[in-house]
Amino acid sequence: MFKWLRRLFGRQGAGRRRRNDWRNDFSGQKAEPDPQFGPYTNARDWFRSNQHAHPLASNRFHGRSDAEAFLEEMYRLGAVRVLVGNVTDEPEDGGQYADLLVAEIPFDLPVMDAFLKLWEKEFGRMDDYQASSTLLYFWWD
Repeated sequence: MFKWLRRLFGRQGAGRRRRNDWRNDFSGQKAEPDPQFGPYTNARDWFRSNQHAHPLASNRFHGRSDAEAFLEEMYRLGAVRVLVGNVTDEPEDGGQYADLLVAEIPFDLPVMDAFLKLWEKEFGRMDDYQASSTLLYFWWD
């Protein structure tokens, strides 16, 4: 199961301290995503089979190709797998819609740093985040 980590640091060097603390908390054990946001599907397969024009986080991505590019960036950074969760059926729009990606990442410091930088770029300062052993949650609400 994932644990909520709340980090409250001063302004100077806070991002680096948060990344270091997250790395120290990282157990390296393989985890499964939180079932309350499932069922989960392999994100690449989900995109291939889904005909929705705006299948992922329409408040963040301008369309299908933008969302798929973000997914491929996650794999380029070193994700072992990426799952899509919190899926709802929207048949009137041609398929399913989701607002959650869960990246499984290896216990590899450069990969971990790359993903935490990506997370901070997406969501801003990392005061609150969800981390679960090998999983990092990207949720656009």
